Amino acid sequence: MATISNVFDAYDVVIVGHGISGLSAGISAYENGANPIILEKSPYEKRGGHTRHAGGLFRFPLADPEQAEKDLGLKRPPEQYTQQDFYDDLMEVSEGRADEDLCTEFVENGYDAVRWITGHGVGWHIVEHSDEPGFGTTVGAVQADGQGLGVVEDLTERVEELG
Repeated sequence: MATISNVFDAYDVVIVGHGISGLSAGISAYENGANPIILEKSPYEKRGGHTRHAGGLFRFPLADPEQAEKDLGLKRPPEQYTQQDFYDDLMEVSEGRADEDLCTEFVENGYDAVRWITGHGVGWHIVEHSDEPGFGTTVGAVQADGQGLGVVEDLTERVEELG
């Protein structure tokens, strides 16, 4: 009779959650030679956690909009948003309380992370209009095709391809 410990003996990495973080962790673990398993408590048709319900808007440095247009398969260049702009915004919204080292890491690697998930099937477009009150303008922002659910579906497809 199989026990929980016997089942998990076959895996190097156990990931809890089937949202963008869990799916990305699973893909990355696989790419780095591990044999991961992703656990999700929701039924398959409702998988995805918070990512599933989020709007799929991504905020990350875009120092070279023309390169971002090519890298992300966009129909036009997005608005420029430098690493310094992003860092300053993080510090402003946190009233200076954000961890500077963590923010620097996030800012310096954010674009590469978005290119990485793009390479695993996530598609993008530029937001042309916004009906979201209270969030300021999102016009010109980069949004995942299919919003948050689209991210979950695209990365799930990739995870399933990898086995």
